[in-house]
Amino acid sequence: MNTKNEVNKIKFSYYIAGIILSNVPSFILNSYRQEVLNQILFPYIFLLSIIILLGSFVAGYLISRKTGEVYQKAGITTGLLSYIVYVLLVFLLRIEMLEFESLLSLFCFVIGAALGARCYLKIKK
Repeated sequence: MNTKNEVNKIKFSYYIAGIILSNVPSFILNSYRQEVLNQILFPYIFLLSIIILLGSFVAGYLISRKTGEVYQKAGITTGLLSYIVYVLLVFLLRIEMLEFESLLSLFCFVIGAALGARCYLKIKK
């Protein structure tokens, strides 16, 4: 019989996997950041926003499916934790962020994960 502590550990591992899943595509793009930013700014920011939205959408959908939690909780928790990890990694890797990039990435992480979790609810019904 699973105890509550064991269930929480399993859910935590799902959240960690979702955070990694939502951050990997954006860091693949960030690895080419200097080459792209020197040439064009707006398409890079647009592409980064779309990639973050898609990555967090998939993460929110999968976490909502695996944990069975309310989609609002699963989506917002995934989005906020993904953003926190993104900012920490950007800080640790010493990647320079633009002024509005931080706010835009927060918006994309939270909205993408919430939409992914909501999409799971629609498909489940």
